[in-house]
Amino acid sequence: MSSQPLAGSLRALLAALLLASSSLVALALPANFAPIDVTISGIVVDSEEQPLGGLRIELQERQVWLDFTETDANGRFTFTTPLLPGSYSVVAWGEDDELLVEELFDWQWPEVQPTAQRIELKLVVPAPEEEPT
Repeated sequence: MSSQPLAGSLRALLAALLLASSSLVALALPANFAPIDVTISGIVVDSEEQPLGGLRIELQERQVWLDFTETDANGRFTFTTPLLPGSYSVVAWGEDDELLVEELFDWQWPEVQPTAQRIELKLVVPAPEEEPT
């Protein structure tokens, strides 16, 4: 038995599946499917509401780094990046790559699609737990 007809059948089946799946994806996305520039800004404060400057702030999607910035002396940060609908997190890192706080948010297509969107966040770093004496 020759493997040529089988290989051709598998290629045809894979091509049909690919075409069907791309058609389903096309039905689920808006006609003007494109990322929208979103400005994410906020402030990082400690448990006493004091701003924390000099921290690395990262935007992540499913723990994959997308963008980063740093807080200024007043604890403020801002970055603008193109986003697609999905779940994201903003993570504040301290010295020695210590995870200080993570804020999760979902972003969806706006009802009226403007050219840009804004998200404002407040990240509060919890007080360190005291060690028992």
